[in-house]
Amino acid sequence: MNKGSRKRIEVLVTNGCEIRRFLWIERTSNGIYYGFCSEGGEMYHMSYHEDGNLFHYFMGKTIPKGKGPKLSDFKGLRQLSSIACTDEIGKLPITTKYEFEKANSIVYIDLRQFKNRSFNLTLLLLEQGKLEFLNPIIERFKPSQVHIFTNIAPWVVIAYR
Repeated sequence: MNKGSRKRIEVLVTNGCEIRRFLWIERTSNGIYYGFCSEGGEMYHMSYHEDGNLFHYFMGKTIPKGKGPKLSDFKGLRQLSSIACTDEIGKLPITTKYEFEKANSIVYIDLRQFKNRSFNLTLLLLEQGKLEFLNPIIERFKPSQVHIFTNIAPWVVIAYR
């Protein structure tokens, strides 16, 4: 990835009454960052640095979480995060009102499509060109929606049901 280049994905959720910002993912030349926000500001985010170092940032504290392969050498499939959401999105501490920020892509999830008005979301990294690695995820998530972002390396996958 070129220095100064930035790609951003926003995941928005609605219950039919309001739209909330649920998750953001950003790819920079330094790594991949993803997290959740609250009305009071950023609460929690994670990072996977280009050199393979992983960190969690929670309530202002940095917590090392180990080391994976360099992002430029990434192979296979790796789960980064998994989280559930209910239709009481305004009460969730990990959402905030959507302010129409600049993004390269937006995933819009309408909770009214789900039987219990809730869903589970999994965020993954996928080796470029290896769509076959997603077959077990697609089988496990049936019926589901899977979004693959190929403008980011490694590819970013958002799967939910």
